[in-house]
Amino acid sequence: MYRRRVRPSTRDHAAPSEMPEQAGPSATPDLREQLAALTKATRQQGALLQRMCETFTPPLSTAPRAPEQSAPPPTTPVAAPATAEPPPVTVPTTPVTFSGEASQMFETEQERMTERLARFHRFDPPRFDGSCTEPWVVEGRVSVIEKLFEDLFIAEWEHVHLGVHCLAGDVHSWWRRMRQTPGLVALQIKWDEFCVLLYGA
Repeated sequence: MYRRRVRPSTRDHAAPSEMPEQAGPSATPDLREQLAALTKATRQQGALLQRMCETFTPPLSTAPRAPEQSAPPPTTPVAAPATAEPPPVTVPTTPVTFSGEASQMFETEQERMTERLARFHRFDPPRFDGSCTEPWVVEGRVSVIEKLFEDLFIAEWEHVHLGVHCLAGDVHSWWRRMRQTPGLVALQIKWDEFCVLLYGA
């Protein structure tokens, strides 16, 4: 007949669990200092991120406006119970640098655009300096550039950025002036619109 063997319980032999040491009263001010320093660093990063967003987003005047809605009346904040105010913390100021995904995405995009530009220039696109303003010459050069866009599978939103690198001399100076024209957002202009401006130059 089979007898079941009984194993001793591991609970009986386990060492008593150790309790973590209780933090003394000196830990509270240290935590407050760390919290204050972290809050300040977070605010600095938030301000920096806000400036980055303002730099990389187009002006509101060109974006379609959403219908205005009436905002609900502001609510009155309820004051929290009074607690002891932690002493002010002095944190040494260090320059804030981009870190993490934002800087990596920016660097990746910059490398990708540099690679596209180098690849575009390897095919020796025609330069346009404004010395010959005959319409058929300008249209011929634009056609060659457009053919390069097709052959290199360049996305439409990159056409103007790469096409501008074919401008030289007076025409490049013209483009720099055009970019400063109110209402013209150089980052949002399409290739067809750019060509219309170029033919009228």
